[in-house]
Amino acid sequence: MKRDSGDGRDGGAGTFRALLLGVPYYEDTSIDDLPFVEEDLRELMAALEPVGYQVEVHDVRRTNRDAIESAIESFIDRASRKQTLILYLSGHGVHGNGQDYLVPSSAFTRSGKFFDKCVLIDFRDYIDASHAGDVVILVDACREGVHLQEKATMSAAGWSRRQVQRVKGRRVFYVYACGPGERARFTRGSDAFSVFSRALSIAMAEAHGPATLAEFRAAVQETVDALTTEHELPSQRVHVLSENDPAECILVARPPATAPTNVIDRDDSESVVTVVPDDAADKLPALAGILETLDSDLGRGTRLALDAIDRFTRPEGLLALADPDFLTDSGRGLRPWLADLDAAVRAGRRNDAAIGIAAWRRHAAQASKAAERLINANAAPRDQYKQLRGRLRIYTAKAGRLSLLEDAALSILHAKARATLDDVPTDLRLAERCILDYAHALSIRAEPDAPQEPGMSAAPTAPPGRGGAVG
Repeated sequence: MKRDSGDGRDGGAGTFRALLLGVPYYEDTSIDDLPFVEEDLRELMAALEPVGYQVEVHDVRRTNRDAIESAIESFIDRASRKQTLILYLSGHGVHGNGQDYLVPSSAFTRSGKFFDKCVLIDFRDYIDASHAGDVVILVDACREGVHLQEKATMSAAGWSRRQVQRVKGRRVFYVYACGPGERARFTRGSDAFSVFSRALSIAMAEAHGPATLAEFRAAVQETVDALTTEHELPSQRVHVLSENDPAECILVARPPATAPTNVIDRDDSESVVTVVPDDAADKLPALAGILETLDSDLGRGTRLALDAIDRFTRPEGLLALADPDFLTDSGRGLRPWLADLDAAVRAGRRNDAAIGIAAWRRHAAQASKAAERLINANAAPRDQYKQLRGRLRIYTAKAGRLSLLEDAALSILHAKARATLDDVPTDLRLAERCILDYAHALSIRAEPDAPQEPGMSAAPTAPPGRGGAVG
């Protein structure tokens, strides 16, 4: 785990930094514990570091209001010039007096000054005094389980009904896991997780995933919808509040994701060519080269789809086969169309040839874009498989560093994860679950016997009579 250690503003090397801060345990018995938050932080850290983030995970044993506010202030203050910052907040949250608050571990619901004991989710003063560039605050905190006394000014359902103000010289974005009146959902059981956090980790880990905040919001929402449906949870809408355009905020330095499509559109209206060149014959060889490349790309997309269907169980992605008649159809196929253009040139019909070449290029360009989307989508299962193998290698290496490779219980879980990956066809969902089980067990097994990684602590023992998350 990476942690800044200096007191200066350089923030360490790198363009991207993240502070992950979660509150899994509460002193007030009127507030349900959220023990899954710790594993969410680990999983999110594992997703952020490979895409270039320096990650700090705040100690879950130090989650009173002062400790949280000090950690946030220090994190923002140490930003280097133009550095992109992510601040992730997880736990319980409440809304009151037009503001949103993160509930710290020391909050007391019966207090007449409850809000004074909470962390106001408004960090403009810290940001304004820093050298940071874009700052993205991810709020995963409006959860059921805060049993509030009846107070007219306090609500756990008015989340994100607030105004945000522009910070001079900065682009600041508040991203809520849910919209007003909704809850940030989480699953139940021994392998519980936050829906928003899991969706965010998946989006970060995608090889061809989103780059801008706008693309992340769309990708995360798609996964949130899938997870809430799978686990039969109420829906939640990812909500962005800002005075700035999220499409201008780069969270990961990679090409923007493109949405897959099933259809290559060949029926767009054609614009009129008003200038007729006399070099149509010279352009035909270039068109032949475009056709050869397109033929190769469509074939590759089809092979990737067939390979995914054969190699994986229930593979996700487009998995569409290219229309076999698209290039060769006698009506509008690009290959016979090119032959007609060649005949027009040979016959001296320059006007017809020039108009036809312009139209052919437009349709070929559309087909090339569709072929690229086809390739990217049909390669998704294979890319996911590679990512899972990489994650297992990382956890195995960690087990080696902790001298736990020979641990009997861990060896069984590791063997199961490895066997699931090696099985053909591979069930990617099952493989991911087995890897997470191994990672979770490794974390638990390591804590009593091995030094903690900086910033990550063992889960404290719950006070007598306290249970896990209930509601």
